[in-house]
Amino acid sequence: PDGTVKALIEATEKAEIKKYIQTDNYFIADVKLIQMAKVSKTKKINALIRRILIRFEDYAKLNHSLPSDSMVSLNQIKDSEQLANTISSFLILKIDEKQKILENTSIKKILDKILLHLENEIGVLEVEKKIKSRVKRQMEKTQKEYYLNEQMKAIQKELGDSDDISDLIELENKIQNLKLSNEAKEKAKSELKKLKSMSPMSAEATVVRNYLDWILG
Repeated sequence: PDGTVKALIEATEKAEIKKYIQTDNYFIADVKLIQMAKVSKTKKINALIRRILIRFEDYAKLNHSLPSDSMVSLNQIKDSEQLANTISSFLILKIDEKQKILENTSIKKILDKILLHLENEIGVLEVEKKIKSRVKRQMEKTQKEYYLNEQMKAIQKELGDSDDISDLIELENKIQNLKLSNEAKEKAKSELKKLKSMSPMSAEATVVRNYLDWILG
């Protein structure tokens, strides 16, 4: 619609471009065909391919941007070079890294490089997943605490306990403003948090309040 023209080009042979020749209407490329080193599917190659497919499945579970049928497509490929090229296209690689894989004429070395990139990418994605989970848990905890505090304030307000709310706010301000050691400040915050969740009339609340008064006195 915007006037852009796209062309899908499928290569039939691997080749190195030696030079470009410009004509009036198009370019001609002078190329040299690259022959891949002949390889038989030895036990080592088969084991390497099996390992790559297992790790790619782990990679696909972590990287949700991959096509859902990518694993099915790979399992149907029998040719080692085609499999290597297809997996390379799914990996998040810089252009120069893809170029190095493409230029290699040893399928064993190509598969080794692909497995290395897979392992590195899986490691990065696993760390990202842990960070997201930790942040999510922290946000949920903060939101829950905020909700409970607001709920407790609303209940106390309905019960006419506005004086108790003022006392809690005063205690909170004291904890923030007093020059306490880090350990004492964290303990005071913990006790105030506990006090906020208690009924002001309970015996335990009285004990906690007296303890806070002693710390902040």
